[in-house]
This record gives sequence, structure tokens and C-alpha cells, in this order.
Amino acid sequence: MSNMTYKKIKSLLIKEEQRERVMYCVFKCSISDLTVDSHATIRKERERAGNRVADRVKQTTQRSLMYSVRRALSRVVGGLLGSGIAGRIGREAVRTAMSEAQRSIHRGGSYKFSKEEKRAAVEEAFRKVANRFLWDSRHNRWISAQLGEDVTTDFVRQMESSPILWKYDQGVMARMLAEITNADGIISQEEKEFLSGFFPSEVGTVDELSEKPILSRVELEETAKNESRETMLMVAWALALTDDLDVEEENRLAEYEQGLEIPGKRANEVKKFARDFIIDRAIDHFYSKGAWTADSKQQVLELAEKIGVVSDEAERIEIKYRKRSGLV
Repeated sequence: MSNMTYKKIKSLLIKEEQRERVMYCVFKCSISDLTVDSHATIRKERERAGNRVADRVKQTTQRSLMYSVRRALSRVVGGLLGSGIAGRIGREAVRTAMSEAQRSIHRGGSYKFSKEEKRAAVEEAFRKVANRFLWDSRHNRWISAQLGEDVTTDFVRQMESSPILWKYDQGVMARMLAEITNADGIISQEEKEFLSGFFPSEVGTVDELSEKPILSRVELEETAKNESRETMLMVAWALALTDDLDVEEENRLAEYEQGLEIPGKRANEVKKFARDFIIDRAIDHFYSKGAWTADSKQQVLELAEKIGVVSDEAERIEIKYRKRSGLV
């Protein structure tokens, strides 16, 4: 995307630190003081060229699209459950660095990269958190999305205004996500790896959470009696929508709604937030690769129909995405 070049995001950078094959970044809006951590693996130009070819093949499949959406959901929501975004990024980065180090040893390689390769990693790190910022075309700069009107998704706004703060509530939220994933009685290795991005070590592993009894009405009622309950339901819906929603999952989601004592009208609103977020991230999947075409638009519309978003609304979500990203 033209506005996500190193030159245009440099004014946000307050930290740009290489540790072996991982670039750690901290981005800060000078107006609102919003500070966001991110990281990305530094890759040699030949690796990035190979990845671009692979991406062009993968992006033609619905499976690749949903995988990308799930990764985005994991990144955005991960900070809700316990240790915060910075801690989660640290854990992921350590795993990435260890993996990359092993590959480098096998290749006999080192951690020397060109300036262009390092800058490409900074750009990738920014793309992971770009939904937290808005392109200010008037001043040709990125600023906090909080400063603009209608420039962040309702999903992110709900999470930021009503976070899940209490350890008990975080544990309940983790169990909700594990139950939704395990609704058919099977959790694949891919799903375990995906869910691990949500859970801090304190709440247990995916396997441990899956073995716990089904959440009771009383356990749900004992969560904090505030709007964070709506956040919990919204996130559960978002996770369910990234896979084929079946009757068991819908029934469980209805039980969460009742146990968390969320009025029907508000429950429908946060369900819409979840649906719109899924479409927004599907749109980003293509735009971030410079691949928004008639075919990719059709894939997004098909996804929208599948999860209950009408085509006109999906188009509005795409327009809001362009506004937020400074695209024509």
C-alpha cells in the first residue's frame, strides 16, 4: 500500500531495534500519545521475493483468506487475555527468533541485513497494527485512529472502551473461545496454534481449557457486571465466524448471551461488530498485498453473504477501509 512505506511511517517510529532476525518496533502518535508495539521477521530479498510468489498463489483460495483473517483476529484480540499486547508480542518474537536462528545455523547464515531489508521488516511490523492508525492526507502523515471520525472499526472501539480486565473474566473468555473451537468435539493442531495466540500461560493451554467442564450459567453470571461482557460475546462471535458456523456453535453463543445477561438488541449489535470486522480484515488481506481486483472483491462478497453481511454493507466497509488507509 502506497502510504505504508518506510518513509511515510518513519515519523511514528520511536523504537526500531534489530535482535538477530527480528525487528522490534514501537509506533507512537505524536498528537494522541497512542503507543503500539509490533515486530516482524527480517528477510533477505530473495526470501521476500519467494514469499510474494507464494502469496499470489495462496490468495486465490478461500482457505488462505480465512487463515489471514484468523491471524488478524489473533493479533487484535490477543492483548485482551492477561499479559497485554507487548508481552504477547515478546513471546511470539522469541519463538520466531529461535526458529529463524535454527534455520540460519542450518544454512550457515548470519544476521547481516541490508538497510532495505530492515526497512521492509519495519513496514511489515506496521502493517500488523495499521488498523490502530489513520492516514491524515491533509498533513501527509499517520495519526491515531482515535482522532478521526468513523476511522476505526466498531470491533476495535468496543475492545478499547470495554477491555476484559479481571483475571476471572479473562479465564472465562479463554474457556468460551476453547468451547467454540471444540464445539464439534475436535480441535486440530492448526486450531491449537491459532488459539495459543489468545491465551496467556496463566489461563492454561488449549488442551487444558478444552478438558474443563462446559461453562455454567452461574460462572457466566459471575463475570464483571459491565460492558466487558459485551466484548466477550463479540470476540466469541468473531471466532465462530472465521469457520463454518454450525448449530452447536450457534446454540452455545446463545447460551453465552443469556448467561452474560446481554439484552437481545445489544447482542445483535456486537454480533454485527464481529461480522463487520471479519469483512474489514478480509479486505485488508487483499489490499495489503496490492491485490484488490474484481476477483478478490467477489471473494469478499461471497464471504460477506456466508456470514450474513449484505453486499451494500460490505461495500461500505470497503470504502471505510480506504478512507482509513488514505486510498482513493
